[in-house]
Amino acid sequence: MLCILCGSVFALLGSAVRAQEFPLIIDTPSMLSQTGIAVSFATQVPPLKNKCYYYGDGGYLISTSDEFYDRFKRRGFSIEAMCLGLVSETHFDPASGRRLPTYILIDRALIKDNLRQFGKIVEPGAVSDELPLDLPDCFKNGTPYTDCQFSFGRISGKTLTAAQTDAYKRLGAAIDKAMAVKIRDIAPPEEFFGQDPDDALIKGFRHTSGYSLLSEIEGGIPDDLKEYSSASIWLRSNSLTRGYGYGLDADGAAGPSANPDVLKAVTQRLSKPQIDVQQLQQIVNSTNR
Repeated sequence: MLCILCGSVFALLGSAVRAQEFPLIIDTPSMLSQTGIAVSFATQVPPLKNKCYYYGDGGYLISTSDEFYDRFKRRGFSIEAMCLGLVSETHFDPASGRRLPTYILIDRALIKDNLRQFGKIVEPGAVSDELPLDLPDCFKNGTPYTDCQFSFGRISGKTLTAAQTDAYKRLGAAIDKAMAVKIRDIAPPEEFFGQDPDDALIKGFRHTSGYSLLSEIEGGIPDDLKEYSSASIWLRSNSLTRGYGYGLDADGAAGPSANPDVLKAVTQRLSKPQIDVQQLQQIVNSTNR
C-alpha cells in the first residue's frame, strides 16, 4: 500500500504535480520498484540493473531500471551522478525553488509496534529519510556546490540571502580547488562489490572513494564555509566531468536517526488516502523528465 502526506487524491494532468503532494509515504518497497527505483532500507529488496553505492550498513542501497536512468541520461547525468544525487535529502531545486517529488519509506508494522510500546517512533528501521525521485539539472556533474546557484534552501525551499548564496558559491569553488589537487594521484576505485563472499548482500553495488569529503579536504575549506556543507560520500571517477563527485547528506552509519519532522509527519498522517502503482508511475514520468 502507498499513501501520501497531503489529504487530497492525486489529480495529475500531464506534468502538473502539485508541490503539496510530497513527500509520498511508501510502505511497500516492491511498489516503488515497479516504477524503476529499488531501495533497500532495513529489509532487503531485490536490486534493479543499475546499482548505486554501498556506503555503510545504515545507508540506502538504491538501484534503478534502465528506463528510470534514461530520464536522467537524456539530461546529461551519468549513472554515478544520478546515484550520488538520489541518496541526498534534496527536496527543492536550489536554483529555482521548484519542489521535487520525494518519498519516505516506512515499515508500517514496526511503526505500529513502536507506537503501542513507546507512544512514538523510536527504531531507525521504521522510517527512512525523505529522498528525491528527481534531481535538479545542476546535479548532473555530481558537484552541486560548484554547479548550482543556491538561491533557495534545497531542503527547506526558503529564499536565501545574498550572503548565503555567496557562501555556497565560495564553498563550491573551495571544494573544487581542493579536490583538483587531491585526485591527481588517485586512480578510480574498483567499481563493484562482490568478490568477497561476505559481500553477497551488496554484490554489484558500487564503491565510493571515501565517506566524508569535507574531513578529507578540511585544510582547503575556510572555517566560515564548513557550516554550509552537507557533502558526504565522494567518488573519484572519469565518468564525472571534474573527475570527482559527491553526495549530500549520505550518512552510512548503522542505525541512522530519522529527522524529527519526518517522524512527526508520518505519525500524524499514516491514514491519509492511498494511491496505486499506476499513479506513482505517472508521477515519476511527469516529474523526472
